[in-house]
Amino acid sequence: MSKKECILPQEQYLFLLKVSCFTIISVVYALYQQYYDISLNAFVIFCTSINYWRKPMKDWRRTMDILYVRFAAFFLTVRSYHSKYNIICYFCLIIIITSYLLSKYFGKYQMYWHSVYSHSMIHLFGNLVNILLSSGDLCKIFFRISNNSTSNSFSSITCF
Repeated sequence: MSKKECILPQEQYLFLLKVSCFTIISVVYALYQQYYDISLNAFVIFCTSINYWRKPMKDWRRTMDILYVRFAAFFLTVRSYHSKYNIICYFCLIIIITSYLLSKYFGKYQMYWHSVYSHSMIHLFGNLVNILLSSGDLCKIFFRISNNSTSNSFSSITCF
């Protein structure tokens, strides 16, 4: 398979494109709950996923999607610390990692629908983590701009 060929048949990558669209729900919910960092994180995942799954090839779009998702997983792991649903979120992250490994395994053996369904679990549980974090008591991250006209200073992140 060359770099310019799709890695999946059209029916399967369009299925993943549709699953990726569900991310907008967690974006809007996090905005509604005023967790702007979680909303922004989910929105970037939405953008990179849509950009990649519209026609998945081994190119820069794939690399960008993978790199950002890795950052997002780290971010959500840190953000889950001291949250109301941290244990559930960490369990979901384990399911996400397992789903990723299963997706790679099935893809290697050309069991494409199994791979697609496994990969869909990554998206679904990732959105569940975003919604759980936005639902519970979670430290708000905010920045305060000083009224002093000579300097703009930001407050530190407050969590506890």
